[in-house]
Amino acid sequence: QQPTERVARAVAPYYARTESVPDLLQVRDETIKLAIHSPANSAAVAKVLEPLSQELQVVISGPDWVDVMNLGVHKGIAVRRLQESLGIGPQQTAVFGDYLNDLQMLQAATYSFAMHNAHPTIRQEARFTAPPNSEYGVLQVLQAYLAGAPQLLGHQVR
Repeated sequence: QQPTERVARAVAPYYARTESVPDLLQVRDETIKLAIHSPANSAAVAKVLEPLSQELQVVISGPDWVDVMNLGVHKGIAVRRLQESLGIGPQQTAVFGDYLNDLQMLQAATYSFAMHNAHPTIRQEARFTAPPNSEYGVLQVLQAYLAGAPQLLGHQVR
């Protein structure tokens, strides 16, 4: 069964390759994450999935998205492993986040940026803000930094 055009459009910005399957129970691949799309209803979906939180991590990852994954799996762990493999620390790391699934990642970097249009919790946790995603905020900050503008566009939160 092919996904509806609406679902295909919702998934396209986040995944380079997708595959539709008729029955999730028949998938014999290793599952890393289950991303659930529910237009403007992620909080309600997370609430329904709350009983799973003893065995799985349920995280709202956008207004329309909920991620379900193994406990203890998050972007912060990935950043720390990258830091370790590159021989760098938080002070040499910049990260950009906009939603609750980015929280631990922000905690792993000295240069933690919340996008201007980020969830309020992310804006509070980040040390800096960047212009919104719709204005290529990550690119703007990186270009300013590489051009020798260490004030990082002057968007300091704290």
